[in-house]
Amino acid sequence: KPLANFFSHQVASAILKNISKLAAGESWSGEWNVTRKDGSRIALDSRATRYDDRDGRPAGIFTITRDITARKLQERERAALDAKLQHTQKLESLGVLAGGIAHDFNNILTGILGHSSLLAMDLVEGHPMAPSVKAIEHSALRAAALCQQMLAYAGRGRFAVESVDLGEIGRETSKLFE
Repeated sequence: KPLANFFSHQVASAILKNISKLAAGESWSGEWNVTRKDGSRIALDSRATRYDDRDGRPAGIFTITRDITARKLQERERAALDAKLQHTQKLESLGVLAGGIAHDFNNILTGILGHSSLLAMDLVEGHPMAPSVKAIEHSALRAAALCQQMLAYAGRGRFAVESVDLGEIGRETSKLFE
């Protein structure tokens, strides 16, 4: 029967090209996809070679073909799992990085808070620098809270869900710009 009875035009023409190579004595192996009569697609692995009769004349083509659809499906599933694993590992390393940065930054903020507190204690009431020192302390405390959030993201702390006064945040931010 003609190849077109079994395969699509594209697959049939590829097979014909390989048959001419096989007739010349070359071997062929490869993977290809075909559509069954029911419309389902399958993956095949084939190996073909020419065989000769006792006089050394070409007598036919010997082919072994295996259905590798299940293996191909497993390979795709494994690739998808590998991609998910890589994504998870990237997130984990990002968390470790965030935790390390937050820890180091928190150490710096501890020094800022300590020195601003000492400075505030040395200032007499009504000193013109008192509001600036208070703003430094307040900003450092907000940065420390941000560090705690980063540590929580990295799995080294806890998240705290709380209400915030956006008006207060706006007022604090405007003081920074002054």
